[in-house]
Amino acid sequence: MIIQLDFDGTVVNFDFPNIGRLNVGCIEVVKALFNAGHHIYLNTYRANISEEALAEALNFLEVHEIISMLSGINPQKKIPPAWNPDESIKNGELFIDDDSEGIALKWDHTGQFKMVDWRVVKSQLIQKNIIY
Repeated sequence: MIIQLDFDGTVVNFDFPNIGRLNVGCIEVVKALFNAGHHIYLNTYRANISEEALAEALNFLEVHEIISMLSGINPQKKIPPAWNPDESIKNGELFIDDDSEGIALKWDHTGQFKMVDWRVVKSQLIQKNIIY
């Protein structure tokens, strides 16, 4: 399956144009997706904004050893559909993105922005046999 992975609000808490803090649980789930044979693509608005903004995200992913798990980087962000793992299985493409309506969210450390709740997402992916 193709996994479309967002950056701001998903891998890190939202702090654009800065790079936010790593979202707890992200690396564990991304590794599980990679180890299950899924093809992970970075799908971020940073690609739409500037090469510099994208490079900052890629540097962060390299430091946190996520970049080697990516199959590619979308040149423009694809708009994520509503969160529905069953539909994603049928379509062969899953978007993990804080903009996906219905995806589990939690408040970040500032209490100002919501971000993906990787604990809940992990549980849902295990339940649907997307990761093990």
